[in-house]
Amino acid sequence: MIKNTHPTRKELILAVRLGGADVGKHLTDCSWCHLYFGLLTKYPLAGELPFSNAPLSWIEKAISIAAKPDRARGLKSLIARISFDSWARPVPEGVRGEALILERRLRFDAANKTFDLRAEYRQNHWDFTAQITDREGKIVDGTLLAGKKELNADEQGFYQWSSVRPPQKVKLLTDEDEIEIPELSWKKSRPE
Repeated sequence: MIKNTHPTRKELILAVRLGGADVGKHLTDCSWCHLYFGLLTKYPLAGELPFSNAPLSWIEKAISIAAKPDRARGLKSLIARISFDSWARPVPEGVRGEALILERRLRFDAANKTFDLRAEYRQNHWDFTAQITDREGKIVDGTLLAGKKELNADEQGFYQWSSVRPPQKVKLLTDEDEIEIPELSWKKSRPE
């Protein structure tokens, strides 16, 4: 079985099952194989449990960890591209007024998703409405992180919230993606 070389793992396992007769001489000369043979003898393989059962509390903890889906694992992290900003477009002459400062429409695209955001300034606060859709216009379910707020959509797929200050950081979490919206500036000079 052995030809002036170390036995293979298979040969050592077979030797453990048969009592070690075929590799006995090599084991006395080779400390590494002797150690490996001892481990295989102490912890039998193939059909026998090498260790005693773990405590029940450990097993329950492992089951609970495995049961919780790790949302971050497997998500693609994307940065959205702004495709429309009502504050960035030039204003036609004669179309000026307070409404241009008090309302803002934004649209962002990432992968196959579109994020629409409408902001309206009311007395001392902003009201926001947002929606996430796919390329066909179907609602995409997810979670919206706006500043420190974590929001879920209503039955129609709209995210709605109010805030004294607009969020600078916005992130969308869907089943497949984590989409970060570029940091937003909410300063706009008043039209003349």
